[in-house]
Amino acid sequence: MANIDTYPTEASLQDADSVLGIDASAATGSKTNRFLLSALRTFFGDQRVPVPETAHGFSVGDLVYRSAGGWAQADATDLASAMYTGIVAAVPDVDNFVLQMIGFVTGLSGLTDGTWYYLQDDGSLDTTPGTTWCPVLMAAGTTAGFLFPSRPAPGLGSTSNDMVLGFTGPISASVLDWILVGRACFIDNTAPGEAFARTLPSADWTADIQKNGTGVGTVTISSAGVVTWSIASDISLAAGDRIELVAPDPADGTIEDVQVAFRALVT
Repeated sequence: MANIDTYPTEASLQDADSVLGIDASAATGSKTNRFLLSALRTFFGDQRVPVPETAHGFSVGDLVYRSAGGWAQADATDLASAMYTGIVAAVPDVDNFVLQMIGFVTGLSGLTDGTWYYLQDDGSLDTTPGTTWCPVLMAAGTTAGFLFPSRPAPGLGSTSNDMVLGFTGPISASVLDWILVGRACFIDNTAPGEAFARTLPSADWTADIQKNGTGVGTVTISSAGVVTWSIASDISLAAGDRIELVAPDPADGTIEDVQVAFRALVT
């Protein structure tokens, strides 16, 4: 006789499997019946699906999406990767996980009750949006929450506020252009903006980038028009700060009409 205390795992149950249940609306003597698991999942809104995936590497709480015949972890770096299919609700073993697409999720940790959590650029969840605005769940205690369908929107996590500096005509030595910052923002050192010279220099032309008179990096335009940025870390700016562009000394008499557009992110 089978051990009735041994239960199948979620990963071993398939939609075509049947389970024993009671149909209270049936006639007396016919109430015991079998139901397809797929029907019960749909009826109760569980929306959990066992997924075989060799060496998937996922953990409970990871958001994932279908990608190129397999599964990948979602992140907020762009709209495509933020379109998650669901959350990993259980990990029976290294080659199987349980995908939950909507509803009440348990087994999480470190949440603050009643707080919205958003998808982050590294794939984690936090209380402020990532680059792509993508709310994921509302915490219901510290270990559970209500999962919502994927609904990312580009540009709402960190909105862009371009700040353009530059020089018209020939550029004198140490000439400065600057702009007053109207709201708190930052310039990402990995993608600070764009630069262009209508007339290219005879050799590398390197301008200083300053914040309130203090150097925070450089931008270089080569004789071939290649732009190179050198900024060690993000430039954080508060309302009332100045971002400044200072031409090199000695001057390069060949370069003319330079524009530098800083991509300031407002969070």
